[in-house]
Amino acid sequence: MDDTDVHLIGIELGTSGLRVAVYDLDGNIIAAKETEIKEQTTNNWLTSLISIFPTELLKNVPSEKKILTVDGTSGSVIFVDKYGEPLFPPLMYFEKAKKETVARLYESESIKELINGGSKISTTSPLPKIMELKQENPQVFQNVYWIIPSTTWLLYTLLMKKNKTWTDNIQTDWTNSLKLGADITKSRPEWIHSIFEEAKIASDFLLPQIVAPGTPMGVAESELAEKLGISNATICQGMTDGTAGSLTMGLLHPNDTGINVGSTTVPKIVVEEKEDLPIHPAIYYHRHPIKGYLAGSATGAAGTFFRWFIEQIIGLPLEEAIPLAEKYDSPENECLFFPQGDRSPFDDPQMGAAFLNMWPADSESQQARGNLIRGLIAGMTLTESIYIKIFEELFEPISEVKILAKSTKWPFWNKLRASIYEKPIRIVQEKTPNIGALMPALLQLKLYKSPQDLEKLIRYQEKVDPDPNLADLYKDKKQRYYGQWQTLKKVYHAT
Repeated sequence: MDDTDVHLIGIELGTSGLRVAVYDLDGNIIAAKETEIKEQTTNNWLTSLISIFPTELLKNVPSEKKILTVDGTSGSVIFVDKYGEPLFPPLMYFEKAKKETVARLYESESIKELINGGSKISTTSPLPKIMELKQENPQVFQNVYWIIPSTTWLLYTLLMKKNKTWTDNIQTDWTNSLKLGADITKSRPEWIHSIFEEAKIASDFLLPQIVAPGTPMGVAESELAEKLGISNATICQGMTDGTAGSLTMGLLHPNDTGINVGSTTVPKIVVEEKEDLPIHPAIYYHRHPIKGYLAGSATGAAGTFFRWFIEQIIGLPLEEAIPLAEKYDSPENECLFFPQGDRSPFDDPQMGAAFLNMWPADSESQQARGNLIRGLIAGMTLTESIYIKIFEELFEPISEVKILAKSTKWPFWNKLRASIYEKPIRIVQEKTPNIGALMPALLQLKLYKSPQDLEKLIRYQEKVDPDPNLADLYKDKKQRYYGQWQTLKKVYHAT
């Protein structure tokens, strides 16, 4: 392919919004736009995509100069008939199955194979929710031809003409297959068919073939693609949004470590290819889209809680709230925030968020708010530091941590992160959506030769070193934080 004037198109189907960005081959943004998603339906996704897509820009670009992929939330799945038409509303990753259904799966003989394959089952995992959906809607479910991740559905909706059957060679990428029930530790990731059989789900024809992220799928032939101005554009397999964020941060080489902070907090570290991956209850593994593995997690929705608390409880926009935390600098007396435990490291749906060490004080309102906001920020940062400690215990010492987050525009928070981690942090410019989703496709299409070459696409803003005095102030809290959080779990389960 002649690489002159190539347009790279990334679509991100996120938890709360849909984002589209167009880049040149050097990673410079040509156009970017996003919109909020208030209702998680496939019709709303498509309407939102049409409303923000840069059609006028792209319709005059030659089709062979357009490359597109999608990244989206992991664990969200679509049930389609043989024409790709959804038979149920999207089954979103945040929806929950009954604990009893999960317990039944843990009685199966195949669960150990799933865990050793880098995954685990919880109330938010797709498999128990699929079991319940089938039980509640047996007649409709018998018309299901494919169970596919939301990312895969959108890619094929762009690729395939309407009324063309989706019966041959449907594929999904190996990052999106993990939570659905794949063993990604094998050199060629594959479905763990036994656990689907024990769950009475026919995996032999309901699940697509697993391939590498970035694999070329064909050219866009759908009516939707024509409406968007991308007919005959090259469509490539995508990945989960968390994995895309990891590549955007530059997690390309062994021991590269980063934290993507959005609605949820996603810490990741690159691990070399090895036969025996260390198992830890707080982390899972993705096969790296390029080489090796990504070990990491997705914690409770701390980012969502943070915004809700600041705007709805404190009653301030973020632009006014966060400076208060810096202005009223009293870490010795600050309260401390503990995020929800419904995801890692506890996977306990009963554990709500909590504050400790709150005392009434004779202070004016702004100072009281500042101390509360500071405790919220400190708790989120201490949560992030737990994973850095886990990574170092399981793998190798970490020299620096890369951060991708909207909060990186606040120097105070950047300094707090570096000081609590006791490591320098490297701030990555936030992109909309993640250019990381396009990196494997660039390698597969031979537009880039090596992972080292991809580093030119990463936009670092600055490096922030720890403040020794600030690190000392938080050293004791850092050592006690996880133990206090574990104790809170007992409180939520007290009778």
